[in-house]
Amino acid sequence: MQLGLSSRKTMFLAIFIPLIWMLSVAVVVTFRIRKFRGKRVTLTKVFKQNASINAHAPRPPVDATAAILCLLGAMGGIYMLISVWQLVSTASFVHTATRAPGQIINFVADFSAKGVYSYSPRVRYQSPSGNTAIFTARARADRLFWPEVGSPVWVLYDPLQPNRVRLDYFIELWAFPIFLFVLGGIFLAGSILIRVKTTRTKKIPPSSD
Repeated sequence: MQLGLSSRKTMFLAIFIPLIWMLSVAVVVTFRIRKFRGKRVTLTKVFKQNASINAHAPRPPVDATAAILCLLGAMGGIYMLISVWQLVSTASFVHTATRAPGQIINFVADFSAKGVYSYSPRVRYQSPSGNTAIFTARARADRLFWPEVGSPVWVLYDPLQPNRVRLDYFIELWAFPIFLFVLGGIFLAGSILIRVKTTRTKKIPPSSD
């Protein structure tokens, strides 16, 4: 199945990402409460032990840094999984799709809330059967990243499902999943490096001066 920015898949991602996020938060809250009475315990054990402890007794601090790093790492892993899924789906579509010549006839402008214009090319192409069709590319970017109006391009489409058509161009096929993979990798690697650095700092004994 082609994973693009269609309405069904956008809706799926809109549901899938919050569910994974809430699951990761639940896991962190349950398993990242640390060092209660010198040992790592679950949230359930904390509640049971608190019942027998004086309400004014000091409580061990929650390691907020570890929880934040865990969330960043989980978010980075989710982004990377989604990007790999998109890359594999796009590669599968490219492998099975039919290639046809086309031409950029104009651009569709999109004005964002930040006051920035982005553009999607409208492409006319002709299939081997002789049918002519026009579609708008799914990706949006500055005009500098697209060929000029009238430029010849290649189009990829599924002969069995003609509405599944993509512009054979890097920005259209690969830019977003690669960006998502890099972003997820930064989150994941950053959380690991900061965690390692924090752990090493805690292990350094204080000076005797």
